[in-house]
Amino acid sequence: MDGICIVVAYNGKWTTDNKYLDHETKLILVNDEITFEGLVEKIFQVLKLKRGEIEANIWFDTKLETSKGMLVTNDDEVSTCIYLRKNDSNFKASRFIVDIAERNSLSANSSKTELCDNIVHEEGVNSEPQEEGLWEMHIGHKALIEVEPTMEVEYLKTKEITEDRGHTSNGKKVRRRSASTSKRSNLPTVVLREDASLDEIVVGSLFADKQCLKKCFSSNAIKYHFRFKVDKSCKLRYYLKCYDDECSWYLHSSQVHDSALFKITSFEKNHSCSIDETDQRHATYKVISDYIIELLHDTDAEIKPKFVVEEMRRRYGLSISYHKAWRAIQLALGPEMDDQFQTE
Repeated sequence: MDGICIVVAYNGKWTTDNKYLDHETKLILVNDEITFEGLVEKIFQVLKLKRGEIEANIWFDTKLETSKGMLVTNDDEVSTCIYLRKNDSNFKASRFIVDIAERNSLSANSSKTELCDNIVHEEGVNSEPQEEGLWEMHIGHKALIEVEPTMEVEYLKTKEITEDRGHTSNGKKVRRRSASTSKRSNLPTVVLREDASLDEIVVGSLFADKQCLKKCFSSNAIKYHFRFKVDKSCKLRYYLKCYDDECSWYLHSSQVHDSALFKITSFEKNHSCSIDETDQRHATYKVISDYIIELLHDTDAEIKPKFVVEEMRRRYGLSISYHKAWRAIQLALGPEMDDQFQTE
């Protein structure tokens, strides 16, 4: 068992071209058969970090500059990195880069191990601090999300229109509009709610997270009687297309870099197929349970499966089963409903 000295870089910053700069460095002596858990323990010990309070992603610097490098997550990957460090001249100077974050951070990208294509650097999240220690994001016209500053939202360039007043050769006053770029806007970022209508959704629209986006389109599929299928889904992307492969309808969305936000990157709203789906899979009992919560506010009647079946048919023209309605009621009102229905 031989020893090897590895270079650990930390407390630095990633650039847009995947370089890790302005970092601190430690040299750590480890044996060449060290396990992943042993490497993590050694790094935490040398950097004086507390397990349970800190999360750390460990990257092996491949110096390709097309990505951060190789994310190290298990024993085999540690062995591969150590082997390359010892035996391949191309990796003699490679570092282990440690991304450190507190466990209570609101940053959503705790892992980049999802098998997607390259990370997409999105184009437009604007959020200004409203008070010390807080950012506010508007959701529709009703609510606010308070976002702690530990959530590093990438500020993207937006166009800002300015007016230039001048004169023509004949002396008439004219207004000229020019577009300038600014990394921040004074306007709050509008984040759509899960009950947003299709008319509100455009390219560039933001949702609080992927789950909110999914619920929004499931609800709209029920309301407008169309059916879609998932074309691609991972932590970084969510693509939909019409259930009819010949139809032109599709949606592409991607996660905004270093946040939970999902942004609509491409959207064809019009269907070229017939969209009269009255019995569709999007009307799951989980989706229907949200409608039941609305019904509780709209009616004084006792919510029973038969009532839900009739209301879904009357309101949305949907045909759902008694069993699906029953499961939706259970989810909406809690597990105590199970005993109530069994005693009826």
